[in-house]
Amino acid sequence: MPPIAAFDAPSRGDLAVELEQVFGEHRKTQHSLRSEAVNHRPRLDLCMALLSPRSDFDEASRALGALITDGAIGPAPWRLSLTCTAPTVQLDSTFSISVPHLRLVKKGG
Repeated sequence: MPPIAAFDAPSRGDLAVELEQVFGEHRKTQHSLRSEAVNHRPRLDLCMALLSPRSDFDEASRALGALITDGAIGPAPWRLSLTCTAPTVQLDSTFSISVPHLRLVKKGG
């Protein structure tokens, strides 16, 4: 099931536009989300951040994301709605790393 299926119908169009910008224009975005209290489920407030790192071939084919919840999770399913969208920010794809952050450490010979 695609992740967009978790969103209510009015939010899907707005989210689709944001995803086009994240992938097409190499941007990051942040959203405030809410799932209203329905049928023994408590209200749930969330924050979602998305960014698309470029591959070695300068393609944005994946997205990294984080979802932070505030409130009791309760039983599924939830219908999320966008409550606020922060402005998307253009990512700089020209940065370079002068010192590697990962290195191989071998123990022994």
